[in-house]
Amino acid sequence: MADQKTFDGGFEHSVVAWNGSREATRAVAEALPYLKKSKAVTVLRIGAETESILSAVQDDRLVAYLRKHGISALLERVPHKGFQDIATVLIDEVVARKGDLLVMGGYGHSRLREWLLGGTTYRLLRKCPISLVMAH
Repeated sequence: MADQKTFDGGFEHSVVAWNGSREATRAVAEALPYLKKSKAVTVLRIGAETESILSAVQDDRLVAYLRKHGISALLERVPHKGFQDIATVLIDEVVARKGDLLVMGGYGHSRLREWLLGGTTYRLLRKCPISLVMAH
């Protein structure tokens, strides 16, 4: 979570990691005060689903929702080639855009699966180099 000084002044560039999930939707709603104070907002859709009709509709609805709240957001779709985990791709994309806030939904798996395979949520909580707003 961002400190009060950062919040008072706003963020330079907030990035929303968007996959259309309930968790991502909740994260956006919870982060609205931060997003409203951001100078720039980018919505990132990462993954193979970036080309589906359903994802396009979800993306358009999110951008319209943000616009309704006075937030002008740029939508960017980034294909995932599959050889990197999503957490690494997200961090790379946020750093490339000079983001200083990441908003995303968090999803938990069983302890065994997390221990064996790891997870995006776990990796980002441990390695995210910027402020992170996450909702489950």
